[in-house]
Amino acid sequence: IHAGDPEHMSVRATFPMFLEMEHEHRSLILAMLKRRQARQKAAAARAAAAASGAPGAGRGSRPSGPRSYFYSFRTGLQDLSDAIVASLPAERLHAGVGVTAMAECGAGCGARAGSGAYALQLSDGSRLVAEAVVLATPAWASGDLLRPIAPAAASDLSSIQYVSTATVSVAFAAAQVSHDLKGFGFVVPRAEDRPVMATTWSSSKFDGRAPAGHVLLRSFLGRAGREAAAQLDDDEMVAVVRSELREIMGIRAEPEFARIFRWPRGMPQYRVGHVELVAHIEAAVARVPGIELAGGAYHGIGIGDCLREGAAAAERALAHVRGLPEEAVPPQPPDLPAADGLVD
Repeated sequence: IHAGDPEHMSVRATFPMFLEMEHEHRSLILAMLKRRQARQKAAAARAAAAASGAPGAGRGSRPSGPRSYFYSFRTGLQDLSDAIVASLPAERLHAGVGVTAMAECGAGCGARAGSGAYALQLSDGSRLVAEAVVLATPAWASGDLLRPIAPAAASDLSSIQYVSTATVSVAFAAAQVSHDLKGFGFVVPRAEDRPVMATTWSSSKFDGRAPAGHVLLRSFLGRAGREAAAQLDDDEMVAVVRSELREIMGIRAEPEFARIFRWPRGMPQYRVGHVELVAHIEAAVARVPGIELAGGAYHGIGIGDCLREGAAAAERALAHVRGLPEEAVPPQPPDLPAADGLVD
């Protein structure tokens, strides 16, 4: 899930529910057994109530037949980004523009008194002033931008390690795949030391991912200690995936198409000590008025985790701005030195 090395991953940061289960039931196996017993007991109670004809007996029962634990948008996760963009005022959105540097300016750039305002240098040559900034960039990028403002926090942010990964989606005619694809895919144990760490049977996992008579598979490459697989050139990467699918699933056909998506330094690593490190970062950033952090580097990499973090950061930023005095002077952004890299 994190493309990480389990020898170094923090259970508290990645799977806190496992610790809770162990503390409550003494072991994960006992916890899972007790949960299964509870589900069976609840199902038996619902069945008994339904047989007795009690009012509302069927309420809350699950439908019979197969059900999926996985959900996505009809045409993919891009729908989520598109909806967010559509909800924003077009004149306030700087799409495709990076922030190259950030510095405190306060009253020096005409901001309201006590705002702790920040001047942002943009990659298109323009500048703007903000009384609050939410950094939803990778931790290393946030560290680059915060270095002139909060060097201690920047150093800690830069210490959060990232792993580069890539995905390769390949399509086949269903008749060319002998596997029944009943399920969602497979994960390769780290001990196997293979270049592909997992493959999702996308057309089985989600509706609408392939037309009738075709299948779509997505393989994941790159993990802690095996990032080289995610840095192969396109032809080599497709060849590796085809070889893995041939050995593991017996697929020998030529794919109808292949699409590669690369995520350089894209997966934050929640190593042992991550919880304490994040607490230290957040305490340091809290001392800098109007600066907030959000994203997958801190309290979870899932979409729900990031949405919760982003919403909370936005609320804190708004609370900061709303608490400032009303008087304002037209902002005059100063010239800024460039940061270490562009941040989109």
